[in-house]
Amino acid sequence: MTNYFKTSLVIICLLSIVSVSCKKKNYTPVCNSTETITYTSHVKDIVQKECMNCHNAGSDNGEFHTYAKLSNITTNGIFENVTLIEKTMPKFGGISKDNQDILKCWIENGFPE
Repeated sequence: MTNYFKTSLVIICLLSIVSVSCKKKNYTPVCNSTETITYTSHVKDIVQKECMNCHNAGSDNGEFHTYAKLSNITTNGIFENVTLIEKTMPKFGGISKDNQDILKCWIENGFPE
């Protein structure tokens, strides 16, 4: 019985650590359009409007003025985390629901250029 108790306690602790350490997406997938959401045709305008005040060319805060520059934070999940999950960016106002849906779809489809 003590080995069973110890094993159960270890399993519960490990599951607790894993569940606390994993960030869960708090949004539902939205890609139900037949149109492919791309950086060039959709996302670029959102980034220019919402991010370029602080993240322009030469910025110490990170440069998002091109697809290549933005891809540095899209592929590692930072962009999704700060704009859609934690919603800490942009600092001066939120992204509209429609634009959030476009960004979600773009991310779900692998950030096509």
